[in-house]
Amino acid sequence: MKGSPLLDKVTLHLPTGDLTIIAYNNSPENYYVQKAAINGQPIDMTKPFLDHSQLVSKGGVTLEFWMGNTQPPYIKKEFSN
Repeated sequence: MKGSPLLDKVTLHLPTGDLTIIAYNNSPENYYVQKAAINGQPIDMTKPFLDHSQLVSKGGVTLEFWMGNTQPPYIKKEFSN
């Protein structure tokens, strides 16, 4: 995944609980997602897809992204441009 979040942290107050999204080491230069986790569980970055139910789980959800400026190994070279 490639792109720099606009905010370091945002919380959406949903009927099922808060959805908090955090971007660590966020800056315009750090536009590669190095790793990600949902409620502390790592997300497989070779298949970075989330189901709607994962984002609106009862009791709240924390989605975390660790940003960096180097292309991570899960990005294939032919898709990097």
